[in-house]
Amino acid sequence: HASPTNPCVPVCCRRFVVVMMAPDAGLFLPITEISSYIQKWTIKARVTSKSPLRTFARGGGNGKVFSVDLLDVHGGEIRANFFNEAVDKFGEMLQVGKCYCFSRGTVRVANQQFNPCGHRYEITFDKGGQIEAAVDDAEIEAVKLSIT
Repeated sequence: HASPTNPCVPVCCRRFVVVMMAPDAGLFLPITEISSYIQKWTIKARVTSKSPLRTFARGGGNGKVFSVDLLDVHGGEIRANFFNEAVDKFGEMLQVGKCYCFSRGTVRVANQQFNPCGHRYEITFDKGGQIEAAVDDAEIEAVKLSIT
């Protein structure tokens, strides 16, 4: 589990233990570098906002969704969306103001109509996503101020 010396949980691969990301080792991908061309990534970010849970009907079925806005130590921001089973898995865990390590999400071009973050991409997490609580990082701001 997360600890002050290791904010992300190690992942076991056959006989080896591979630590996905080590603290302060520069191994976290800056949010500004996220794109659909990078398949394996891990980011460490603070949740700066969380939308209310919404339900919807589509194609004869019902669904649920919420989103969070994430901010990393470099000032990069991105939106992450959670649908259906991911709502059940991560909805209660993710809290505004807390830091987490995020990986195994799907990166897609953002729909700017619904996404005010300004990043070209957004992340969608399903039940296969991996999110672990991280030790609070004082270098990650709680809010990014934009002066226009």
